[in-house]
Amino acid sequence: MGHYEVEVHGIKVHASVLDNHVLVGDQIDGLWSSLNKFSGADLAAFDFKVIPKCPGTALLILFAGTRCLIVQLRDSVTQSSKSLMNFLTDEEVCLVGILDFMKNYELRRALAMTECAEIGVRLADLAARVLKKPHLLSRGLVDLAAEVDLFYNHPEKVELSEWAGRVLSHEEVKFVIHDACACYNIAANLLKQL
Repeated sequence: MGHYEVEVHGIKVHASVLDNHVLVGDQIDGLWSSLNKFSGADLAAFDFKVIPKCPGTALLILFAGTRCLIVQLRDSVTQSSKSLMNFLTDEEVCLVGILDFMKNYELRRALAMTECAEIGVRLADLAARVLKKPHLLSRGLVDLAAEVDLFYNHPEKVELSEWAGRVLSHEEVKFVIHDACACYNIAANLLKQL
């Protein structure tokens, strides 16, 4: 496990990289306390990255407020992490992501999800509903950010040393959480409009 403090989109973010299922539970508790209510819902964002050259390993990024968890998903991490599954399936949490959680086979496989609980909402779907603009359903982060008067720039590509390793550099952490942070800020601005 590693703790990092990085600046993303002008926000100081406290990030934790977790590779041990016992530690996931403790850190999820910290994420719960970072949730902010927008229109009556606790807001959190997620992202998912498949790790190249490391079959069976992926990263689940959870972001709330100024706190971020990067969970390295391997069999040993997800098998015993009920607190992670409780967080992901809690109906009180508005979990927003760039991708559709339920349609992403790699993510569901990495989390060893067998049941079909509804988890999360895709950011483009949220934007289209809140702003009543159906054309946003096919838009990406840059366009969605512009709709709520936020600036989003793609992060510089970072040469990743070893995604599956226990230690990531500050640049790698910043790269990994960049999209989840943007997703959170866009969703927060959308929910403030309700």
